[in-house]
Amino acid sequence: MASLSTERVTAGGRTGALAPITLGFLAAIFWLAWQTIRLPILALLMMIEPILDFALSALALLIALTALFWKLADPKPGFPLWTTLAASLACVLLLALYHALTRLFSGNRMKI
Repeated sequence: MASLSTERVTAGGRTGALAPITLGFLAAIFWLAWQTIRLPILALLMMIEPILDFALSALALLIALTALFWKLADPKPGFPLWTTLAASLACVLLLALYHALTRLFSGNRMKI
């Protein structure tokens, strides 16, 4: 019994005439599967976008301003300035990751 990848189909003297049709069918199936995964995720991402944009932006700004305030108000060496500024940067990076995911699922690719 030969496997499908090594078996040749001859139709009217042409070899391999079924291969492009099979590949096109498989491409259509994968495209349809991607659309059924992509669209609900995109809808969810678009619904939470205003809330997430505001929350992460405000949190990043609030953490950064609080860190600078406490560093200037109480210059003791025990305050973790760089840790709190890193937390603020983490909020900004999470927001950038969110926008990258939205761009991926919407089909818009950034052109360089």
